[in-house]
Amino acid sequence: MPLDELGARIEFLELDEFARAVESGEPTTLQCAGLLSAEFDRRQWNLLRRLHADEVLGKMFPSITHGAVRLCVDPLDGTSRWRA
Repeated sequence: MPLDELGARIEFLELDEFARAVESGEPTTLQCAGLLSAEFDRRQWNLLRRLHADEVLGKMFPSITHGAVRLCVDPLDGTSRWRA
């Protein structure tokens, strides 16, 4: 169901920029941009830029937990870590 239709049916549902990015198939780009603009994650910026520029790893969904950069195959499944 398109997000606009879902939002119209369920009035209390707040559809943010990330929901729209998931719908359009671009959540990884939005997530990477968000992490690269967060001062809290500044120590990982260089690594994030390198990962995002990589042909294969740049398609993985990045997150940072406990100071570690993690990559997921499926942006909606935190356990879908990439394996070489």
